This record gives sequence, C-alpha cells and structure tokens, in this order.
Amino acid sequence: MPDNEIQKPANAPTAPKIEPAETMIHTMSKEYRGGAAPAVLRKTTTTPVVAIPVAQPKPVPKPVPAPSPSVKPLQAGAARAEKNLIPYVVLSLGVFLMLISGIVIYVAYGQMQKSKTEVAIVPPPVPEPAPLPPVTPPVAVPAPVPVPEPPKKPGPGVDSDSDGLTDVEELRLYNTLIYTPDTDGDSFLDGNEVFHLYDPLKVDFARIIDSGFVKLYTQPLSKYKVFVPASFVANEDTNGLLTTWSIPSGENISVTAYPNFEKTPLRDWFAAQFPARASETMTAFTSKSGTVGIQSESRLETFLEGNGMIYKIEYSLGSAKAIEYRQTYAMMLNSFVAE
Repeated sequence: MPDNEIQKPANAPTAPKIEPAETMIHTMSKEYRGGAAPAVLRKTTTTPVVAIPVAQPKPVPKPVPAPSPSVKPLQAGAARAEKNLIPYVVLSLGVFLMLISGIVIYVAYGQMQKSKTEVAIVPPPVPEPAPLPPVTPPVAVPAPVPVPEPPKKPGPGVDSDSDGLTDVEELRLYNTLIYTPDTDGDSFLDGNEVFHLYDPLKVDFARIIDSGFVKLYTQPLSKYKVFVPASFVANEDTNGLLTTWSIPSGENISVTAYPNFEKTPLRDWFAAQFPARASETMTAFTSKSGTVGIQSESRLETFLEGNGMIYKIEYSLGSAKAIEYRQTYAMMLNSFVAE
C-alpha cells in the first residue's frame, strides 16, 4: 500500500458512490505521519495541494456468485420441475377435496330422504274392524220369459193391374188379364164388376151367374142361397147348419147357421153368444141383395140375419200367407139371400 493512502477499516460501511466531475487526492506531510512527537514541536509547513486529474474508472459489473461445486445441473432442473408441479398438485388437491365433499353431501342427503320416507310410510294404527252384519243370500230372480211376438197378419195378395182382383183370382177363377184392369173394355174395373155380381168378360151388364165362372148354391135346411166359384167344392154337415168350401191354397169359406127363434136383435145375440168378444168393434153391413148384418174389422167375418136364423159367413186363411180371395168373399156376401 502506498504511504500516502488512507487505509479503510475492514468493518467500515461502504459510502455511497459519488462520481465527481474530477477526483481530488490529498497528501499528508511526512512529519505528521505516524503521529506527532510529544516533546518536540515540529514546524509545519504547508505544502500546496495540487489537484491531479485522474481518469474516471469504468463501472465494475456486480460479480455473479459462482455455483456451488456441490449443486449439479441435473438437480437444478429437477428443482425447477418440482416448482412447476406445485400449481397442479394444489389444483388436484382442491378437486379431490371438492369430490369428497360432494360425496359426503350426497350420502347425507340420501340419509335424510330415507329417514323422511321411512317416517311417511309408517301406517297409522288400524282400528279393529266392526263386526259385519249377517250376509243375506241373494234372492234368485227368474229370468224373464220371452214374450212371443204375435203372428203377423197376412196382407193382401198380389194385384198386378190394381183392378181389385188378385192375380190368383184372375188366373184361377175369372180368366181375366192380370196386367189389364178392364179386360172387357166396358170402362169398369174387373174387380168392381165381380163385386157387383157382373161378368168381367162381357159388356152390357151381363150377370156373373151366367158366365160359368160361378154357380148358385142352395141350402134347403138352413134356408139360404149364395153364389160360389164353380171350382169350389162344398162340404156339408148332416143337419145343414155348416157348409165349408175348401180352397186348394189352404183357405176356406164357410157358412154357419144359428137358429134365432126368439128373434133377439143381432148385436145382443152376438154379445150373448160370444161374451169374450163383447168389446170388439163390429160395423153395420148390408149386402147388395138387401140382407143386413154386422162385420168384423178384418172384413173376413160377417153375421147376417133372416128367416129366424143368424148366419156367420167366414173367410178362414188357414195356412195361407196372403189374402188371395177377398173380392170373391165379397161377391159371395153380396149374393147371399136368406129364403
């Protein structure tokens, strides 16, 4: 160390670095170096201080401490890797804690719901049932007996030309045309002529009794006369009170004679003879020959009176399904005469 340089104590603090524009160096006289002598008073001389310009030193960079020889580069990389893994570990730990918390909450919630359910399904105490009344066996109700429908009443037979005669009457009895209502062309319908006892095949009011299609039947015991179709066959009883004309199709027309010696009025006699039919409606009837009587609603049963007798003239259908001889029955009624 030069003699004129001030030694810096080892523990002295470092003064802030001042960079003057020009560095000044001061020197001490030799006689004052090492301290002044106590007995000898030295004369001091003042040596002028000469300022020597010194070049400004370059800033010295801060020294970097050398790595410790004991730390290896591989260990330094591992330390950095561990430092980088810390955020991931913290994040994983947080996720794990959240998962555990969720499981705990779920289990606790399930236990709460189970407790509520168990409480809800606990049935209240069931009271003892009251004794049932004695059971009365049901009364057997008989099944209703089906009521048979009343048989349908036969309707009129087919009348193709609407002349009042059925096709069966025209073909079997009177030989008229089934599609011509006025066979003889005299301006009268065939059925109308038969009803009024005229020949449907001749003009000028020719009588049907002269046509050959009908014949006169006389009953001497019962005392009456009547026109009947020539093809009808009479069946008589021994006392002459019942005569029946059978028809091939199953029907029949009959005349029954009832003695009325007391000359009881016809309606009174009917009520006494047939009490079950007292309320039945019977209409008044007068034949073309002037014989009076009463007739049923069906117009198939007629009661006439004369000569102390009452005559029932009936058209019975039998097994027939249609009324084929209504106009012929009317012709017989209009020709009936009690002698």
